[in-house]
Amino acid sequence: MAERRVSRCSRALPASVAGVLAATVLLLAGAVWPSAANALRAQPVLTTSRAITGEFSADGSRLAWLQDAGTSGSPQDCFAVYRYSFLTDATVRLTRRRCPLAVGPPVGDVGGLVLSGPRAFWHESSGGNLSVFWEVYSTTRPRGTTKVAEDVVLCSPVGGCICTTDLGTALGPDSGSEGTFVLSTADLTPADPTCVPPDEPSETIVAGSRLHRVVAGPSGLHATVIPNTPGAPLLSSPGGLSNGIYPDLLAYRAGRVALVPLENGLPPEAQPADHVEIRNATTGALVSQFSPPGTIRALGLSRRFAAVVVEASDGKRIIRYAVGTGAKLGSTPVRSAGSFDVSDYGIVYRVGSNLMVISTGTGRARLVHRAVSGAQIEGKRIVWYRTRHGRSDIFQLTLR
Repeated sequence: MAERRVSRCSRALPASVAGVLAATVLLLAGAVWPSAANALRAQPVLTTSRAITGEFSADGSRLAWLQDAGTSGSPQDCFAVYRYSFLTDATVRLTRRRCPLAVGPPVGDVGGLVLSGPRAFWHESSGGNLSVFWEVYSTTRPRGTTKVAEDVVLCSPVGGCICTTDLGTALGPDSGSEGTFVLSTADLTPADPTCVPPDEPSETIVAGSRLHRVVAGPSGLHATVIPNTPGAPLLSSPGGLSNGIYPDLLAYRAGRVALVPLENGLPPEAQPADHVEIRNATTGALVSQFSPPGTIRALGLSRRFAAVVVEASDGKRIIRYAVGTGAKLGSTPVRSAGSFDVSDYGIVYRVGSNLMVISTGTGRARLVHRAVSGAQIEGKRIVWYRTRHGRSDIFQLTLR
């Protein structure tokens, strides 16, 4: 807080006049920007023993993150998965030290962390001559890690794709909450089927895609394909690891899934990303759809609202829509929108290291906190962390 100085002339004001002026100043400050009286008060949650590596997920009363577990001088990107409960104030380490590897740069990669109920899901990269680009793992307890899925694509980050009519199946983004996990996959094929081995296909295109719904049952995880539902744009392009091309174009909440659909016949890295479909996550029935004015860069979903980060010639905007009808509810200009997340009560995003929240009712943007590395919103609770000196401090506040 800035130091306050009182002018000498203010001492000459009558007490009643000074009181009116002070009240007016406070009222104006609250109308323009959140004040301490506006209930945006940060509360510390915990400090991690090592830094959070950029993956942070909240669901209900739980929070999960990927924490650095590397050793000094090691070229590997090592991590461990942790989970915290707001109800019990307890932290559990869910995995041992994990060090995924990949052929070629980057050496090892991990991402796509999703917390769904007590279960954490995440992607790890891997590699070989016939590359397994991504593997999806899940766990609810220490020493209970299970491989959920993998993509086996006949391409190598250093050798290109093999000429064949079927290049394999590639993983797309994932999402989940409240015990349900949703994962996208796509079938890849050469655009020119006349290529002759050992030539490389001139271009790789999407031949088909789908969404998988994963839930836990008495005998373990159970996966089904959501009918009549396409997949979402891929995490990586064939022939190279490029994590984050389309990292946030799939979202699940309360039995519904929102996605930017993949289009068959186009390369995975050249999808238009120009409209959103909201579907029933069990039957695949279309609930609503909308086409924002621009290229969709990120997508979020709550029970009542969908929101997108859109980039157009006039800059970036966060646009809000009604889930049930697809009707546009409002638009807010933004300079950037990192850590984008949506609930019924607010939309959080980062502008640099400043954490902002947009009211889903009014569209008004407010500053929540400065020096933030990552954030999530779950109902009225905003949770964020900041990393410094090799550790991460986690904070929370409740919207009023």
